[in-house]
Amino acid sequence: MGNYVTTADLYAEGVPTTISSTLLERRIAKWEEIVEKLTGQLFRVVTPGEIIFDGNNTHLMHFNLPIIAVTSLKINGSTSTLLASEYRAHVGRVSPKDDRTNPKIELLGNQSTSIYTVSGSSVFAKGADQAITATWGYLDENDACPAPVKDAIIELIALDTDGYWDKGQNAAGASVTPTVRERTDGHEIEYQKTENIRMTWMMLPVTIQHTLAMYRKPWSIAVPDARIGLSYYDSFVYGW
Repeated sequence: MGNYVTTADLYAEGVPTTISSTLLERRIAKWEEIVEKLTGQLFRVVTPGEIIFDGNNTHLMHFNLPIIAVTSLKINGSTSTLLASEYRAHVGRVSPKDDRTNPKIELLGNQSTSIYTVSGSSVFAKGADQAITATWGYLDENDACPAPVKDAIIELIALDTDGYWDKGQNAAGASVTPTVRERTDGHEIEYQKTENIRMTWMMLPVTIQHTLAMYRKPWSIAVPDARIGLSYYDSFVYGW
């Protein structure tokens, strides 16, 4: 059983019943992992326990994976857990307060003597451990994988079972495997390599690229170092 797609979903979408459920389960596992790696997102609840981050000398800690809920927050090497009133986890999943593309935790002023301060403001101190226990994942409001992502995975599996990539072409008709050309004594030969082939973003059909692009995580999310005197802001660098 996959995290996002079932064999029943595939049969309902027209995948021939002559294809065994065992084979489809393998395809489900394969394409769910590929979509997670290509988008950099997890469309399921993830509970890794306590995670340690370094601070950044600002009141904001940014992440590349959406936060569902924070269980515990201990900052700047402290063993004491902050009160819920001392920070805000940005966990919105519905517009206009959808925080999934900008997940962060914000300290709310100098409300505790356990919080290390710089210039009177509470910060996540650089060089100190920030211990966060939370649940993570890019999920819709009902804790489900977004429907467009699920549909894209179903379509990718259907294409795979129909031999789409076995034909050596993508939606644009271009080769999806590396081409090697050799010239010897005036003769030239061209062939395609088959070793070390891996799925890449451009090997997806264009329509699926457009769908999944909406869910790709930023390559980086950062704020300037408070010590250089810049005002706080969110800086995004998207990788597509």
